[in-house]
Order: sequence, then structure tokens, then C-alpha cells
Amino acid sequence: MKRVITVAVLGCLVLVVAALQAAGRGDAPSRADQADQSAQVGAAISQFSNRVPDIPIGRGIVSAVTMRSATTDPGSQVSANGTLTMPPGEAGDVAISVSWIDPLTSSVYARGLVTLRDVRPAEQRNWQVLADLPADAAGTTTVLGAVIVDTTS
Repeated sequence: MKRVITVAVLGCLVLVVAALQAAGRGDAPSRADQADQSAQVGAAISQFSNRVPDIPIGRGIVSAVTMRSATTDPGSQVSANGTLTMPPGEAGDVAISVSWIDPLTSSVYARGLVTLRDVRPAEQRNWQVLADLPADAAGTTTVLGAVIVDTTS
């Protein structure tokens, strides 16, 4: 669902940019220009969509997770690590994700995901994720996420 929304938003952005460029030139964008820009957006979407694992459905508990460190070297395997302290009264499997994103566009260049199994209430566990960050992903920002995995669906 997120990818469909992302595709729609990116498609709209391409048309807005094309219209603004045309307004500056005093003419409308040609169909060839629109097709070229749509192809570029499609290529960018498929470039990113093949690199990131899906985050499981669940109830968010990111406030129970800390990230101690994260590497951001483009063209390398990046890592992040930290600690989960399960909230009292909660138990289950916890999926922790770290996404390396472009801070200007929010495009996800890479994502690491780990699931900690059978975490007990108030239990503390260390975690680490790994991902391959593309060489063209300079200046990324990391985004931390965590959910108690919904096992009913």
C-alpha cells in the first residue's frame, strides 16, 4: 500500500515539476518530456523498492528502543545497533527496523530489519541490523522503527 501511495505521489510531483518548467518557458510540456520524466520516476521507484524489506504489521513501541550507533558510508554494508527494553505488561516478538533515507525526499535507500523473538515484559535485549547502502546514497539520515508483531493476521 505504501509503494502505491509513493508511486502516486511521485507521479504527481513529476507532473507539477514539468508544469512549472513549462510555465517558465511559456509552453506546455510535450508528451515525450512527460513520458521521459515518468520513466525516470519509475526507475527510481524500482531502484528503491527492491532493496528494502517490508516492516511487519504491529503496534508501535519505538519509544522502548534506543539506537546507540549507525554507520552511513555510501557504497558499503551499513549497520545500526541499540537496545530494546520491553514495556512492562507487554510481551511478544518485536520487529526493529532502521531505514537509511534521503532527508530531502524521504526516499528509502536501504533498510535493516531484525525480529527479536519471545521478548518478556521489562526484558532488555541488544539488537543489530545490517543493510547494503548504494554508492549514490550520500547524506542519508537514519529512521528507527519498532513494532510488537501482530501474530493474528
